[in-house]
Amino acid sequence: MRKFIGSLSIKNKIYLGVFSLLAALLIVGGISFTSLNVALDGFRTYKSESEKVIQTLNVDESVTDLQRNILFYTYTGHESLILSTNKTIDLVLREISNASALMNSDEERQIVERMNINLERYKETFASVVQEREFREELVKSFDRKAEAINSLLKSKGLSIERQKVAFVVGLSQKNIYRYLQDLDYKLIEVSVKSLDQLLVNKIVRDNKEIKALVKDLRSYALQISQSTRSYLYFVSVVMAREVNEFSYLSEKLRALIVKKAEPIGKKVEKTVGLSQKITISLVLLFAFAGGLFSWGIARNVSVSLTMITNTFMKLSEGNEDLEIPGGRRKDEIGILSKAANVFREKNRESRQLVKKLDTSQKQLQQSNEELSQFAYRTSHDLKAPLISINGLAKVISEDVDDGDLEEVKENALKISQNASKLENLVMDILNLSRADVSVKNHEEINFDEVIKEIMDRLDWLFEENQAKLLVEINHMNSFYSQRTRLTQVVENLISNAVKYSDSEKSEKYVKISTVDRKNNIEIQIEDNGLGIPLEHQGKVFKMFERFHPQVTFGSGLGMSIVKKHIDRMDGEITFESSSEGTRFTILLPNKSA
Repeated sequence: MRKFIGSLSIKNKIYLGVFSLLAALLIVGGISFTSLNVALDGFRTYKSESEKVIQTLNVDESVTDLQRNILFYTYTGHESLILSTNKTIDLVLREISNASALMNSDEERQIVERMNINLERYKETFASVVQEREFREELVKSFDRKAEAINSLLKSKGLSIERQKVAFVVGLSQKNIYRYLQDLDYKLIEVSVKSLDQLLVNKIVRDNKEIKALVKDLRSYALQISQSTRSYLYFVSVVMAREVNEFSYLSEKLRALIVKKAEPIGKKVEKTVGLSQKITISLVLLFAFAGGLFSWGIARNVSVSLTMITNTFMKLSEGNEDLEIPGGRRKDEIGILSKAANVFREKNRESRQLVKKLDTSQKQLQQSNEELSQFAYRTSHDLKAPLISINGLAKVISEDVDDGDLEEVKENALKISQNASKLENLVMDILNLSRADVSVKNHEEINFDEVIKEIMDRLDWLFEENQAKLLVEINHMNSFYSQRTRLTQVVENLISNAVKYSDSEKSEKYVKISTVDRKNNIEIQIEDNGLGIPLEHQGKVFKMFERFHPQVTFGSGLGMSIVKKHIDRMDGEITFESSSEGTRFTILLPNKSA
């Protein structure tokens, strides 16, 4: 056997090893396939039982909604709840029908059938409840009409003290009826009936047949209202509650039956999966052993043949790319290594291209350094100007103090304060610009309502000062995750700019912020009807130290640069449209939870 293997070429040895491995794979694969089929059948059965449980849970959830609608209807009597309740009952009936199709035993189907019959009775009882409530409402209306008729007759006869007493008793009976409908205190009915009985012996009522008949009607309606209410509450509190309890009992019984059947199936599936795992582990060990043995045999046979190609790789590693690589036409392992040498040579060439790209990156870095120098120059200039002004004004104030000119001192002190504010704003903007470059990796869920409230707490004075209003439309439905601090600074900067550069000639000044989902992104729009950005300056919006309306308000010119840096750090995009009618900024940010 050893001589036979030694007489084979490397390729034939590989074939022999591959065929041996394939044979082992087929044997183990056949066993695995059989085990997996058994496990798959178990999973299908277990899935079927799980679907039954899910369906019964859906039915329970719908019944809970049904009970909630019935409770709301009991207390409110809204007609919209009748339609909603009937729809829910029909939904539960359909779900029961779907559950029945999943049941595969007589006992399960019998329980589902009893649930269906129970729900049909529930539906009929609800119809009786609606009918009884409508009948009661009609009785109340009739009671009110009779009471109004008595009051009209009393007024037509003249309002004497005795007639006013009659009208008072009738009105009190009306109030007691409505209090009874709310409190369900039967004593109120008894009081009303007793009062109406006393009216029947009153001289004015006794002497007027028409009024007497109406008072009798009121007494009759009061008793009927009481009887109708009791019947109505009996249907709701006793009959329907009994049906619901029976339905819940049947549902729980069905679910327990399904779970009891599913438990042995789950154990069988678990056992089958365990067997499949053992087979897989055995397969892996077999491949590892065969692969190791195969590699060891090949290594012994190819070690000498590798010497030639190794020398070639050494020369390539020394940078000699123009040499001829031997063995390119061979179809054995040496030929493969020859191709690898060619790949190695190409990689060296790619490395040189990467070096060129690195040179380009260094030039870009140099350009960034130049921009930094320009930033330092502009910053020092903007910092120096207020300081020079403050220094000069301080000297002038000193002279004015000596001259006793306090009005001039106050005016120059105000100018010093204004220059100090400019200096403070510039320093804060420079700090914010530097912080915008700080990497922040944590992302949190963004509540836009809280973000906007936080911003408005800081900018409320600015809106009042400019008589502007904020319109908010939060339309996105998905949870959004991003960097809260950056997002807050971006939105606050854009909103404050919109208010600062509002158009004083427009009667209604507004800033509108809206959000909407865009696949795995969120789109934020901030729109205003302010002065707009002049067309000739729109290409400079995101550059540093650019101011477009210095006559309206003073700024450092860094705000939009800060916005752009934050957007870039959040992997987002920002665009804008502007005219004399106003400006709209559109921000597209990725949802870091997607």
